[in-house]
Amino acid sequence: MMHRKMHNLQSTDSRWSATRAGFSLIEIIMVVAIMVAIAAMMTPAMAEFFGAQKLAKSADQIRSEMGRARVEAIRTGDVMAFYFTPEMTSYTVAPFSESFEEQRNQESAGVDERSSDFNFTQERLPRGVIFAAADSPPDARVTQTMMENEVSLSRMRPILFYPDGTSQNAAIILKNEKNDLYKITLRGLTGSTSAAPYADEGQ
Repeated sequence: MMHRKMHNLQSTDSRWSATRAGFSLIEIIMVVAIMVAIAAMMTPAMAEFFGAQKLAKSADQIRSEMGRARVEAIRTGDVMAFYFTPEMTSYTVAPFSESFEEQRNQESAGVDERSSDFNFTQERLPRGVIFAAADSPPDARVTQTMMENEVSLSRMRPILFYPDGTSQNAAIILKNEKNDLYKITLRGLTGSTSAAPYADEGQ
C-alpha cells in the first residue's frame, strides 16, 4: 500500500515537473517574440536617429575644415578656398592662387611647385551624405580676387577665406539618404560658421 502511494506521488511529481518545463519553454518563446516585435518597431527610429547623427557629424566636419581654411589664410597671408563638389561628397582646402584643376594635375604628375607644406588631400563626406545645395554669391572682392589670380573654376566650387580673417558669405546644405537636411552658414565679416537642421519649404 505504502509502495503504491509512493509510486503515485513520484508520478505526480514527474507530471508536474514536465508541465512546469513546458510552461517555461512557452514563456521563453513569448519573451523572444516580444523582443523581436519591439526590435522591429525600433529599427526605423534607430536608423533615423543614426542618420541624423551622421548628418550632424558631417556638418561639424565641414565647419572644422572651413575653420582650417581661415586659419591657413591668416597664417600664410594667402587667400584660401574651401572647395566642394555639388551633388557629390568630395571637398578639400587649398590656396586660391591658381586653377584648382591645374593644382590637381601637378599633384597627380608628381610635380610640387608649392611654397608651403600645406596638405591638398581631397576628403569625402561620410557615406550617404552629399553636398545638396550651396549659396555663395560672388561679391566685389571675390570677383577681384579671381581676376587678380586668373583663376579658372573647375567643377569643384570654392568658398574664399582672406588673410584678414574674413571670408565669403556662404551657405551649404548637406543631405542624407533619408533626405534630411543640415545647413551650414558662413558669416563673411567674422569668418565664423554655424550649423543646424534645415527644413526646405519647397519639399
